[in-house]
Amino acid sequence: MTFVAIPDNLISTSYFPDYAGEAKMSVAGKRTVQIERRQRGFFGRIFQVLFWLFNILMLLFLVSAIAGMGDVANDAMSDAEKAGAGLGMFLGLGIILWTWLIGGLVFGLMMYASRGKKIIETI
Repeated sequence: MTFVAIPDNLISTSYFPDYAGEAKMSVAGKRTVQIERRQRGFFGRIFQVLFWLFNILMLLFLVSAIAGMGDVANDAMSDAEKAGAGLGMFLGLGIILWTWLIGGLVFGLMMYASRGKKIIETI
């Protein structure tokens, strides 16, 4: 692998990724950093809190459902009860995961749509 050094006087404007935005390199060699931030409003904060509360609640539902499924499978006596318990566990987890997916998309889109106006700071 060969690296080629480009002199500063040949660089008109190049962009380098920075930690929070973009950094521009000017001809004179001075560095200008632009940081992009979003300022959320009242409804943006409400949608953000609802999004995270929904995800935490769905995680708790999933953990409690998985914890309760072991007892149901162990208490089954016949093969029919074991098959029914397995089918019920499969359907129960499917309902929880689909609800999580659809609710996450709805709350995520509401949170994205209410993210606020863009504020660009130049340092």
